[in-house]
Amino acid sequence: MRYVTAYRKGAIAVAAGFLLVGLAATSAAAEELPETPADYEPVIVIDRTGFVAGAWGDGFDVAGSGFIPNSSGYVVYGRITPETVSSPAEVFETDDNGMFQIHVDPSEPATADSPDQTAFVVRAQQPGPGFFVRSDWLTLTIAAPAETEAPTEPAEVPPAEVPPAEAVTAPASETGNQLAETGFDGTIGIAALALVASGAAVMLRRRTAPAPR
Repeated sequence: MRYVTAYRKGAIAVAAGFLLVGLAATSAAAEELPETPADYEPVIVIDRTGFVAGAWGDGFDVAGSGFIPNSSGYVVYGRITPETVSSPAEVFETDDNGMFQIHVDPSEPATADSPDQTAFVVRAQQPGPGFFVRSDWLTLTIAAPAETEAPTEPAEVPPAEVPPAEAVTAPASETGNQLAETGFDGTIGIAALALVASGAAVMLRRRTAPAPR
């Protein structure tokens, strides 16, 4: 009977020992983790923050540090306002040092920034024991595509107008002078005909006169 009682006491002592070891381990683990978000210093870095509207290209990488070690979280992004209910997110897992790195290919369209809409932002956040660990918002810049002018065709140059060949005409006064110099002179012609006629009459008279006796 005494042996049974002693055995029971020993088993109870062993169980109590294991329980104390577990409580001690749990207490030590709890002491290692900060208890409030102020005890963390979450920071994220994005490898690329400038884009051109229309396409995200290869997306961007997000690296974080200062988060809860060995725990999951997510990167949220978009044109987020206080009224935004939900937004796209990418899940990450931190290592023993509370660091992570993930690649993001945004699912939202890459619309150009404009005054009538909020900025496109990115942030990493992680749920903790009763609180959230959140990084600051980082802003991405999405510029409108550069306007390209349509190629302009060179203006057609009309062929040079060649004036028609002008007829070479002499002035009327010069023409009259030339005709006087080279044409037939009426006065001289009449005088010449008169001389020819008188000469012919003389010759005819001599032929018809009677011979002297």
